[in-house]
Amino acid sequence: MGMLTLIERFDELTKRLRVSGRNARATVVRMYTRCSGENSNETVVRYAFTLPDGEEIRDEYVVSESAGGNIRPGDSLGIRYLPQDPRQHRRAGPEESAMAGLMIATLCSLLWIGAGGYFVKLMLQQPEPRRTLTRSGEIYDYEAPACSRPTPPRGNRSLREYRD
Repeated sequence: MGMLTLIERFDELTKRLRVSGRNARATVVRMYTRCSGENSNETVVRYAFTLPDGEEIRDEYVVSESAGGNIRPGDSLGIRYLPQDPRQHRRAGPEESAMAGLMIATLCSLLWIGAGGYFVKLMLQQPEPRRTLTRSGEIYDYEAPACSRPTPPRGNRSLREYRD
């Protein structure tokens, strides 16, 4: 449920930024590494962009190991922000599509797991026996006799051998 809420918020902000957002250029101010758990570090990029009225907005984000080597202090980033609330902003470019791709992959995985569970349930489910009433009114489980035909003998035989 939490993942769906995150997707809804992400999608809502994305729509608002597309409709009424403005573009700006941010500058990478600082990069540093912080501990994110046992034996794990993450690289944080701190950036700043200036609004037309001169106000400076600062924010930061965590970069993946593969993207971290490509970014340096002084680099420029594309930003899209809401003019009525510039704190509501998002980096433009591949990061946005990567987040959307991650959410789509998560949803597809959840659907795939759900479908797999449903089919496993169907495979394990025992069919209910057919129940029939006898003339005396008793219920009994009816199992149809197996339909089997005698296997034809091998070799060249005439049809007369099959007659009784």
